Amino acid sequence: MDQFMSQFLEAGETHISNLILQNYRKIGLTSDELIFLIHLLSFNQAGNKFPDTNQIASQMGVTTQETYTLLQKLIEKKIISIKTIDDPNGYSTDQFNFNALYEKLNNLNQRTQEKVEVIEKNNSRKDVYEKIEVEFGRPLSPMELESISMWIDQDHYKPELILMALKEAILNQAYSLKYMDRILLNWEKKHIKTSQDVKKDKEKRQQRNFSNDVSSKDIAKNTNDKPEIPLYHWSN
Repeated sequence: MDQFMSQFLEAGETHISNLILQNYRKIGLTSDELIFLIHLLSFNQAGNKFPDTNQIASQMGVTTQETYTLLQKLIEKKIISIKTIDDPNGYSTDQFNFNALYEKLNNLNQRTQEKVEVIEKNNSRKDVYEKIEVEFGRPLSPMELESISMWIDQDHYKPELILMALKEAILNQAYSLKYMDRILLNWEKKHIKTSQDVKKDKEKRQQRNFSNDVSSKDIAKNTNDKPEIPLYHWSN
């Protein structure tokens, strides 16, 4: 067992991103092409930039012709390319380049993220509609729905900020989008963009009000503490 573990560690490791394993079919690879690609990456990480396909064929248990076919498929699908490198001594060597693979994975990841963002945005929009309807106690009109969409798409107000404006409107018993719009415009002038910014602004106002209240009480107290001025009839 000790000898095996020694051989196991000496054999080294091949690092494969989970993005490749999870998305190889989405970038057009078959299982056999994936295995062949992993072998190429393994040799590359070991320092062999242009391995012998006969050796890969032996490791995979396939014919050399089959490895040539797999290699051609990876090149046709723009997963890998072959680059010719000139060294300082004037010699040229070929090596496999995997930049196209990483570019495909990056593009796939971006498209996936964009889809997620669209879904989240639509869900957030729907949530805003529903919460306003609940608080107003009635369905929103098409014009009101359009106004809310403009807040999100054109004014770029975050849904959380719109819901904070809704909360302020309800506290003031103003069941109106126009009232909410005035709140949002006021916050925009103050560069308030998140619910956290709203809370901080409210805390500052409360602190100012508290300070002003204390100052007013101190002035009143000082006035009341002054001794009465005696009235003397100097003529007596």
